[in-house]
Amino acid sequence: MEATKNYVQSFDGTSLFYQTYGEGQPLLLLHGNGGSSRYFKEQISVFSRYFKVIAMDSREHGKSGNQENYLSFKLMARDILAICQREGLAHVNLLGFSDGANLAMTFAVLYPQYVDRLVLNSGNLEPTDLTWWTRILSQSGYWLTSMVSEISSLAAHFARLLSLIVRPLEITMADLSRLNRPTLVIAGERDSIKLSHTAAIAEALPQSQLEIVPKVGHNLAKDRPEVFNQRVLRFLTEPFIR
Repeated sequence: MEATKNYVQSFDGTSLFYQTYGEGQPLLLLHGNGGSSRYFKEQISVFSRYFKVIAMDSREHGKSGNQENYLSFKLMARDILAICQREGLAHVNLLGFSDGANLAMTFAVLYPQYVDRLVLNSGNLEPTDLTWWTRILSQSGYWLTSMVSEISSLAAHFARLLSLIVRPLEITMADLSRLNRPTLVIAGERDSIKLSHTAAIAEALPQSQLEIVPKVGHNLAKDRPEVFNQRVLRFLTEPFIR
C-alpha cells in the first residue's frame, strides 16, 4: 500500500517524520530504541486493511530530528500530541514495541483522553526489569558514549538514546493502576524484559490481557509476524474481555 509521507513540527520546532496508510480508526505505531518506523513493515501491510495506520519515527530516530540536548519519554509524548493535533485525531489506538511501549504508557498516563486501546509489546518501567545481560550491555554502552560525548556528536547521539534504557520511566505502577483503558500486554517467552515484570504491568492495569508467546524473544513482531498480527488484530477489533 502506498504511504503518505508527512513532516510536522513539534512544540519546540523539532521536525517529526511519519507516514500514514489506509483508512479507518487511527492506529499509531511506536518503534523501539535505535530503530525507526520501518521495524513495523510486516504489521503495516496487514493493519492498514483495517485501520488508518500512522507510523512515526520517534524523536532523534530515523528521519526525525531533535532540537533539545536530551531525550525523555515525557518529551517524546509531546511529539505524539503534535501528530494527533496535526491529523485532527480526538482518539487513537497505540501500539508500542520496547521503548515504544514505554512511550505509549507515558503518553497514555499524561494524555489519557486521547487513548482508546493500548498494545504494549515488551515495555518496562525500570532498568532492573531488563534481564541481567541486557542491563549490563546497556549500562556499559551508556557509560562509554557519555565519556566521549563532548568530543563526538555521534557518541552524544547514542548516549541520549541509551539514556532512555538506563533511567527509570517518569511514570509508576501506581500511574498505570489509574489508566482505565483496554490494554494488550504481549511479549515473547524469551524476551529481554523479565517476564515477571511484564506480568506485573498487566496486573497493574485495570483492563488488561496478558499474552506470552512461546519460543520467541524480544523481536516478536519481526520474528513471528503472523502470530503477533493475529493476536493484535483480535484484541483491537473484538469486544474487550479481561
